[in-house]
Amino acid sequence: CDNGPPDRLQLRYCRYLDDPKKVRDNFASVEHKEYSSIVSHMDKQIGLMLDNLKQLGVEKDTLVAFISDNGPELFRGTTGGLRGSKRDVYEGGIRVPAIFQWPGTIPAGMQLNTFGLSTDLLPTFLEAAQVELPPTLRIDGVSLLPELLHPQSFMGDRTTTKSNCITA
Repeated sequence: CDNGPPDRLQLRYCRYLDDPKKVRDNFASVEHKEYSSIVSHMDKQIGLMLDNLKQLGVEKDTLVAFISDNGPELFRGTTGGLRGSKRDVYEGGIRVPAIFQWPGTIPAGMQLNTFGLSTDLLPTFLEAAQVELPPTLRIDGVSLLPELLHPQSFMGDRTTTKSNCITA
């Protein structure tokens, strides 16, 4: 937060950074206080970011995605019964939820039983921003936006070795 002049959103965010030890101490009686404090801190910061988008008047113009990078550490979290954990190529290590929010565009509360890959994020955000890639630039991945806007609209045959659950 001290790396040059911040933009308006970054300035608002930096005002609310908490001391991680202070946050952790709030969970002194909780069995998994470190994990609980991380989730609590993350929840607060994401809430502040979403509030700031609303205050800046850009909430309905902003596609927000919240995505984990991998499954949980071994013995620290749950995979919901899937085999494997972080650093495994089994579903428990690579299958993670994704949450998308775009008020007024993506229906709230929708849950999709389809899959996406991290390589789908770039084409998804480009389509949302109405930006086209040059025809000479080939990328892996497909836009998830049609599925987010109209469930079961495009995810027919697709061969992949990874799968993720998508929630909007």
